[in-house]
Amino acid sequence: MITLKSVNANNINDIIELEVNENQEKFLETSVLKSIGDALEMNMDGTPAVPLAIYKDTKIIGFIMYIYDVLDHEDFQGKEFYNQNTYFIWHFVIDKRFQGLGYGRDTLVEFDKLIKTYPNGPSDNIVLFFHSDNEIARNLYRLLGYKETSITMDNSTMLIKKLNETFTE
Repeated sequence: MITLKSVNANNINDIIELEVNENQEKFLETSVLKSIGDALEMNMDGTPAVPLAIYKDTKIIGFIMYIYDVLDHEDFQGKEFYNQNTYFIWHFVIDKRFQGLGYGRDTLVEFDKLIKTYPNGPSDNIVLFFHSDNEIARNLYRLLGYKETSITMDNSTMLIKKLNETFTE
């Protein structure tokens, strides 16, 4: 069973030690440690940022972080989601030892359930960027109802998922 738990003093070292395969490093824009630092900074600035450990039973297998913010970047002007509060997946990684076992999919299903409780406020969307060359990620996100947008930044493609759409396992 996959569960999402807050990053804390008891699990942070295991989270920092998470690794991806060497051929996947190009897909990561930042490290887990940097993301946790970003979360502290964003929270101090008033933007809710939530880093979460991903557990398979009692074992940490990954990390996911989201922010809750308004999509008001100039690249979003004219889009239906412009100026809307949104849950934004900032960082998502499954350790290389646990990839290919369906845990990424299971994590996103659990994440979807969490976000549908609106822990930081109302929103209609979950948004993320993924490296445009990462076909495994593209297929996973499509499977779970994420739709590609025409927005790209730094070799990454923006995806959006409407929270009112249901996913059937």
